[in-house]
Amino acid sequence: MSETPVGKTPIESPHPRPTEPPIDQRRILKFFVPLAVSWIFMSLEGPITSGFISRRPGEEDSLAGMALLMALSIFIESPVIDLLSTSTTLSKTHAAFVQLRRFTGVMMLWTAVVHALITLTPFYWVLVEGWLDTPHDVAVVLRPAMAIMVPWAAFVGWRRFHHGVLIRYDNTRPVGLGTTVRVLSVLLIGALLFVYTSLPGLTLAAIALVGSVFTEALFIHFATQSTIRERLDPMAGTSADEGISMRQLCAFHFPLTLATMTMILSMPLVTWALNNSPQGKTALAAWGIAMSVVFMFRSITFALPETVIALHRDDRTKAELGRFCRNVGLACSGAILLMYFTGGAQLLFERVLDSKPSVASVAAFALLSSVLIPAVNSHASFLRGLLTYHHQTRARLYAIVASISALVVALGIGVAVRANGILMIGLAMTVQIVAELAVLRWFWARSLSTKDAIS
Repeated sequence: MSETPVGKTPIESPHPRPTEPPIDQRRILKFFVPLAVSWIFMSLEGPITSGFISRRPGEEDSLAGMALLMALSIFIESPVIDLLSTSTTLSKTHAAFVQLRRFTGVMMLWTAVVHALITLTPFYWVLVEGWLDTPHDVAVVLRPAMAIMVPWAAFVGWRRFHHGVLIRYDNTRPVGLGTTVRVLSVLLIGALLFVYTSLPGLTLAAIALVGSVFTEALFIHFATQSTIRERLDPMAGTSADEGISMRQLCAFHFPLTLATMTMILSMPLVTWALNNSPQGKTALAAWGIAMSVVFMFRSITFALPETVIALHRDDRTKAELGRFCRNVGLACSGAILLMYFTGGAQLLFERVLDSKPSVASVAAFALLSSVLIPAVNSHASFLRGLLTYHHQTRARLYAIVASISALVVALGIGVAVRANGILMIGLAMTVQIVAELAVLRWFWARSLSTKDAIS
């Protein structure tokens, strides 16, 4: 029997889905691969921009600034990040799509204004040097890059809204193509700026990042138009096409946003802990380049929730999706182990990214310390998808609060005992994701036992 949350009345599309092939491992893989490729390519931006930064003077300050640039920019963009899940789940009718598009515009404007206020006012120094305890040299290098990143979140929001529409209607190929355009853009823009300007490395990286996400947002906007015409045509609607109220939309989306904002707090918390570790700036620089690689493997699992939301139908498909998610996580963690023990990690950091040998060796150890994160996150992603499918978005918020609480405790202990910075961060982030997984499992088990979801 199909699973439908009790007390919910999903907004069904007046356009019935075409006859679908069975949901098996091959079908899931075909659906998942373009989304995973998109995340992988997006994660390549970190190593690419770090490579440009490493070849400019002031490498250590700029690499440390890069870690903080992404931490702050992603935190500011958190209100638009979950437009992907919201759009995938709710873009069922033309009226719902129009309301979502309006909501997306408001979120885009909000994030741009907040980013500008944080960066272009004296509050910047209070936040970066005061609260985050960032060295002055790093804060000075960071500020121009932060100013360049003001429109970043708005472009991200537009692309994620349209990605959700494509995923909802089983058209994931343009998602992967769009991120290919993005990676090629960051390479081209970065290379041109590197050759023809003397811009500081972090400033160069920020321009390349903003330019690349703009080109992807533009590409995906036009790539989605045919799907919108075919599946969300207002002329094919009926009187039942009532869409979704702004109140319903906010009730669905904002628990996801709060969960993401809380989760992203881990990035500045990690920065604070590294700044207060015995290794200081070296650990921060090494973690910055190591996390770009860890993120590449972990990001593959980020494509799993939308895969579950789009393909979940009943108990049989739930079992298939669960098996697929576990296999993806194990493969990603296995790849990290392989890179470390074959020497591939050291080679990547030292030769490809042109980091100093001292920084490269610390970065390789940082990669190893994070080995369990993709495996655990893949199972958590499976549960996130199930809970979102059933409109139980508050469960994700509670899980993230638990995970951040676990991270704060672990980091606090590590800083207090003056633990090795890299080992401390790897263990703390593993404890964090395990705590989130435990809460997600509890909520899902409770929903089944109380018939919030009917199997």
